Amino acid sequence: MNDEPVRYLGVEIVGGAREYRFRVNCKPASHGERIFFMRIAAASFSPGKLTFQDGPEIASRKLRAMLQTEQDNHPLAPHQELSESDIADYAVSGKLRHKAWTEEQKVAARIRAGQSRRGQEP
Repeated sequence: MNDEPVRYLGVEIVGGAREYRFRVNCKPASHGERIFFMRIAAASFSPGKLTFQDGPEIASRKLRAMLQTEQDNHPLAPHQELSESDIADYAVSGKLRHKAWTEEQKVAARIRAGQSRRGQEP
């Protein structure tokens, strides 16, 4: 299956994991659609690993990669789990958006927060 539209449908917390749901519109359209559940262990969402905002992107990327290699006589199972290796590969590719603030940025943020609490313009 190539270049099939993949649509993110939402996330649920299921048994110590976050499960991302996607709909894949099959080509040709007469083949309908399939629903996939991409599971990521809750432990993968911690400082230095994934943020909750990273979840849909990494799950979508993994699903799309799997669909590219899927063969007609061996369809993908609807439930998939991302491994620690998948997460490490995502981190190495530079996709994690973790950003350490400098001390100057922290001070500026505190000043802005204090001014907004007092109703002042920054």
